[in-house]
Parts: sequence; C-alpha cells; structure tokens
Amino acid sequence: SSDRVAWGLFDKANDVYAGHVFFTHDETDRWELGFMLRQFYWGNGLATEAAAAALVLFGRTHPDASVFATADVPNFASHRVLGKVGFSQGLEKSDAFGPYLEFILGNS
Repeated sequence: SSDRVAWGLFDKANDVYAGHVFFTHDETDRWELGFMLRQFYWGNGLATEAAAAALVLFGRTHPDASVFATADVPNFASHRVLGKVGFSQGLEKSDAFGPYLEFILGNS
C-alpha cells in the first residue's frame, strides 16, 4: 500500500496541465486531501469538481480511511471548496509556514 495517491488535472479543451489532487498518509494513520491548481483555473469550480471526484475514487479503495485537509487561514477559496465537498472546519493550528485550519471529512 502506498502512502500517496495523486491524479493530474488536465484542461479538456487543450490537454494542458491544470493542477493535481492528492492524498497523503500521515504518521497518525490519517489521510490528507490536498489540491493545487494553476491560477488560470481558479474560480471555475475545478477544485470542487476534482476534490469531490477524488474523494469518490479514494473512498472505493480506502472505505474506512480517516480523511482531513488543511488550508491556510486566509485561503477562503479553499475553505469554501472543502465545505462544499463535505468537510467541517476544525481547529486552527500553526507550523513553520504559519497558521492554518484543519478540516475534517464527515465522520472521520
């Protein structure tokens, strides 16, 4: 079993790389959902669509996984995406990169 799962996102119109969505297994036996998009693709629902699809695909092979996500405190767009795909905001934490929010998926 791998500790990472990832999918590339490509623009259907021209096959240009748009970003990626991924899961990383952490030391506490949880899986973190992450997504990154090129700025050109922001604001068009792609992050929401990709995160939702990734959760479905990941859930087929990891049905009992505990899933969380993080987003920088001022990254309101990511907060909205995570809320739309079933995450609830958890605690504010901080690391070497600064303050961030942890989001928990459903009953994870």
